Amino acid sequence: MLEKYRESDFYAPLRKIIESIKLILIDLKKQGIENITVRQIFYQLVSKNIIKNNKKTYLQISTIISKGRYIGELDWDTIVDNSKFLDTPNFFEDINDLLKAALYSYKLDKWKGQEKYIEVWVEKDALRSVVKPIIDKYDVTLCIPGGRESTSNVYKAFQ
Repeated sequence: MLEKYRESDFYAPLRKIIESIKLILIDLKKQGIENITVRQIFYQLVSKNIIKNNKKTYLQISTIISKGRYIGELDWDTIVDNSKFLDTPNFFEDINDLLKAALYSYKLDKWKGQEKYIEVWVEKDALRSVVKPIIDKYDVTLCIPGGRESTSNVYKAFQ
């Protein structure tokens, strides 16, 4: 949702970056990616040679995205922060509401009894929304170790 809380103070070069970000969001939405992180936007801008790939530029892009949201140019709901989450308990209006939720979430384990199964590992959480629609379709486990995974966890997964 676009909501405006401040007036724009962007000058021309920043305006071009905001417009590039808007085009990226439109393109990703067409691909079925509804939620995107600041890091994903950053890498999209880098891949299009709009910005340089370094920490200083990442921090600048983060600030630009934040300002873009406050001035009503960028959607608050589309850009997400997966690094901080709330663990909210489930609540139900009544027993029928609970039963509907149970029916919706019921799935048979497609991998039960299989000699082998698939896990998808991606290094960065920025790729979650890219691979999630595919892994959900096939009930595949997703692991996002976030950089260098511990040797113990790699061994445990291999077993």
